[in-house]
Amino acid sequence: MLFASTRATVVRELGSEKFSGTVFATDEEEILSEEVWKEREADENVARGGSGNTIAGGVNDAEQRRQDVMGEQEKALDAIRRAEDEARSMSIRRDIGIGGTVGADGTADIKGVPFPLGEGVQEALQRLENEEGMATLLGIDIPTETLTLRSIESNVAPASLSGLMPNSTPQYTFYRYPKTSALVFVYTCPSSSAIKERMLYASWRRGTLSMAAGLGLTVSHKIEASSPEDITEKRLQEEIDPPRNEGPQRGFARPRRPGR
Repeated sequence: MLFASTRATVVRELGSEKFSGTVFATDEEEILSEEVWKEREADENVARGGSGNTIAGGVNDAEQRRQDVMGEQEKALDAIRRAEDEARSMSIRRDIGIGGTVGADGTADIKGVPFPLGEGVQEALQRLENEEGMATLLGIDIPTETLTLRSIESNVAPASLSGLMPNSTPQYTFYRYPKTSALVFVYTCPSSSAIKERMLYASWRRGTLSMAAGLGLTVSHKIEASSPEDITEKRLQEEIDPPRNEGPQRGFARPRRPGR
C-alpha cells in the first residue's frame, strides 16, 4: 500500500517527462525475461493502433495471445463487440453505408455490396410516409441472410409499441409517431438472442437505415435497447419532445430592505 500510494509522487519528483512508460510486474521474471519485454512492446504497439508482429493468417501475436486466454463465451461476446464497433464505424463488409440505389428486384446495391430484401419490405417502408401510428417490423432471416418483413401494424399507440417487439430475438422497428411528422427507428437486441443473430443485426443496422433513406424516408429519431420493456410511452415521448429546463416557475423576488 505504501509503495502504491507513493509511486506517483516519486515519479513526479524525479520528473515524469523523463519516463517513457510504466511497467507493473508481479514476478521477477517479468523484468528479466527478454521474451516478456518483446510481448509487452507488441501489446503496447497494438494499443497505440499499430499492427504488432504478424503471424500466420494475418493476426498479430498480441491479439492471438489475447484470444488464446479467452473462453468460448468470451470469444463470442468479443465477436459481437467487434461487429457492433465495425457497424458504427461503417467499415464492415456487410454494412452498406450511405447512398446507393435500390433495384427493382428488391436488392439494395450500395457501394457494390448486395443487400437482399424480402418480399414487401420496400412497400411497407414506403407506406410509412403518410400513415400516422403505423409500425413496420423487420427482421433478418438467418439461413438466407435476407431482410424480411415480419408485419405491418396500423394505429399503434406509443404505449403499445413495445408489445410488437419480441423478447428473444432482435428486431428493427420503424414507427410513425402519431400526430407528428416524426419517424422513429427502434433497434431492440435482447441479451438472450443467439450470437449470430446479434452479430448480423448489429452489422446490418446502419445498412437498414441507409436502405430506408434510399427509399425516401427520413428517420428523425433512433433508439437502441436491449429489451422491449425499455421502449415505454414515456421514453418515446421524451425522444420526440425532450423536456425543457425552464428553471423556477415563479419570478425573482426582490429582497426586502433592512428594517422592513
